[in-house]
Parts: sequence; structure tokens; C-alpha cells
Amino acid sequence: GMFGAAVAFLPSSVAMLMVCAVWGLWLRKRFYSAISIGIAAGVLVWPFAWLMFVPLGLHAIVACGPFRPVAAALVSMAVFGAFSLAVDSHFYGRVVLPAFEIFRY
Repeated sequence: GMFGAAVAFLPSSVAMLMVCAVWGLWLRKRFYSAISIGIAAGVLVWPFAWLMFVPLGLHAIVACGPFRPVAAALVSMAVFGAFSLAVDSHFYGRVVLPAFEIFRY
């Protein structure tokens, strides 16, 4: 886990830092900021990091109701997904979303 990611190169080390930031926000009950950073970690850095945020999502749904956490996740997914799609499509020369290309292979 984190021991290996601490000395590894991208994307593991950046994902580790974002996971630690999300856990800190979660402990402070700042669910929407934590959800937003968690979505950014999955879309922009490493899609497998999303597994770390399942307990956060479930806790946010129980604590705040289902609508607001899901809405925060969808808005964050749209914002970070559009950014990733625009930048990566420009540089790859075709429409591509790398977070989902990993799962495609």
C-alpha cells in the first residue's frame, strides 16, 4: 500500500497523497470536498484509487442522505472528466479518457 507508493513514481505517489487528503477531510466531516478530491484522484490520477473511497461514499449517503453526495460526485465527475477529456484528447489527437481506457484493456 502506502509504503510502496511513498517511494514510487507517478501515479501511485500522487494517488497516495490524494487518499490521505480525502481521509483527513472525511474525519473533519467535509464530505463534499472529500468526494470531489476522490473523484479527481480517480479521473486524473489513478482509477483504481476509487476503491479506497467506497466507505466514504457510503458514510456520506448515510450521514447526509442520498441526494447531495451523489450530486457532488456527479458534478465532480463531469468537471474533472471534461478537463481530462479536453486535455488528453488534444495531446493524443483523438477522443480519449485515460481513466476508462485502463479498464477497456
